[in-house]
Amino acid sequence: MDSKVKAAFTAVAILFSSLSFAQWSQYPACSKQYESDRAACNKMQGSKAKKESCWASASERLAYCNKTKGTTGTPALLNK
Repeated sequence: MDSKVKAAFTAVAILFSSLSFAQWSQYPACSKQYESDRAACNKMQGSKAKKESCWASASERLAYCNKTKGTTGTPALLNK
C-alpha cells in the first residue's frame, strides 16, 4: 500500500475512533433518553404504522429535550 494512502486511512481511523455515535444531543440527558427510546422502538412488535409512530415520537422527544435544554420525559413515547 502506498504510504500516502496508508496515512490517509490512518487519519480516517483516528477521526472515527474519536467520534461518539451515541451522542444525539449536546445535552447528555437528551442523548440518554433518545438511546433508550431507540431501544424501545427497535424492540417493538406490531404493525409498521405503530413502529413508525414510535420512531416519530422518539424524534419529537429528542427535539423537545433539545429545545428545553435537557428536559426529558415529554412528550410520551408511543411504544405500545
